Amino acid sequence: MTEILSSQFIEYMGGYVSMDTLIQGAFELINDVSKVGSCLYIKNSGGLEYRSTPTKEAKYLVNFTSGGYFGGSEQEISTRLPFDAGLEGVGLIAAVGDDVKNLEVGTPAAIMNFGAYAEFIMVPAELVFPVARPDPEVVAMLISGLTASVALEKAAQMESGKTVLVTAAAGGTGQFAVQVAKLAGNKVVATCGGKDKATLLRDLGVDRVIDYKEESIENVAIDPKSFVGVQSVADAVEYLHSGKSVGKVIVCIDPNFSQQATN
Repeated sequence: MTEILSSQFIEYMGGYVSMDTLIQGAFELINDVSKVGSCLYIKNSGGLEYRSTPTKEAKYLVNFTSGGYFGGSEQEISTRLPFDAGLEGVGLIAAVGDDVKNLEVGTPAAIMNFGAYAEFIMVPAELVFPVARPDPEVVAMLISGLTASVALEKAAQMESGKTVLVTAAAGGTGQFAVQVAKLAGNKVVATCGGKDKATLLRDLGVDRVIDYKEESIENVAIDPKSFVGVQSVADAVEYLHSGKSVGKVIVCIDPNFSQQATN
């Protein structure tokens, strides 16, 4: 994905995030289900920040246009003002440079570059992508579609015949992830917040929709029957196979820990 982005865009975004930092963020999202529906901001410095409070949500709703995509403190960000807003755009080529041989005036084209909120924008020829028609759907495909494709096909090495979980599936990137996974022949489980979003996802072919506003995905039930010590493992397994268990059957290996938890 970064191969087709301009160096200016990458610089403004604060540079590349290391893979270790990205993995740290991924595990944070996996381990903390209480933050379902929140956005985790993975900072280039290595820090992680949830954008889940009403104040932060309001601040980051217009992340790029407020300067939130730029690295540095608020004072450092203010030195970049004014800046050209807009990251994605689609339109018609109005003119080409003398040395440009692969593009023609009037050709529908898409761009991923700063300054897309404009009637005209000058873009290096290598960053212009000819498209069939200048439809608004093309704009959605640029970053959102590319992100979903890279995440599933490159990072996750997605195969066929698997089960794929897509969170925030009704969003721009989520919808593409759902469709890419289905086209690859996978079963898709998707989470969203709201009945309308759930309906949209079912229409896209999602096999199992979880509306976390209606259905709890946090409560992983534990059988109340107590099994303490290594010697109780056989009893726990027998109880599991008896068909009487409800939820996960747990064996506490250390009796001292069990007593501490009870107290």
